[in-house]
Amino acid sequence: MSLEAKIADLLSETSLVLNVGSSRGVKQGNRVIVWEDRSISDPETGEPLGTVRVTLATAAVIEVQEKLCVAESVREKLTANRIIFGESARPMYRFTTGPTIGDGQIHVEIGQPVTVLIDEPPF
Repeated sequence: MSLEAKIADLLSETSLVLNVGSSRGVKQGNRVIVWEDRSISDPETGEPLGTVRVTLATAAVIEVQEKLCVAESVREKLTANRIIFGESARPMYRFTTGPTIGDGQIHVEIGQPVTVLIDEPPF
């Protein structure tokens, strides 16, 4: 099951506050998908073809209150050609409300929709 939410605040470059919490079924460990819709047009005619949803980043819920939750960028660590996820690893994504600088930085807006995956296995 998935739940549509919105970004309510940016706590740090790795933490987002969302406008949903335990009252809507959110639990610690739930996955969060940060996405955007992109309009696609025909390159020859310019005619609109439709819209596709593009995943920009993933995060994991680390704190839950009744009406909000905090999600932190998924962390990864490369070790001997393997990717290991966990608290000691570096963040895969850094969030900003300003211009993006460098790889791994994702522009987000307050009020931007995101999806919380409620019934998926946690990270």
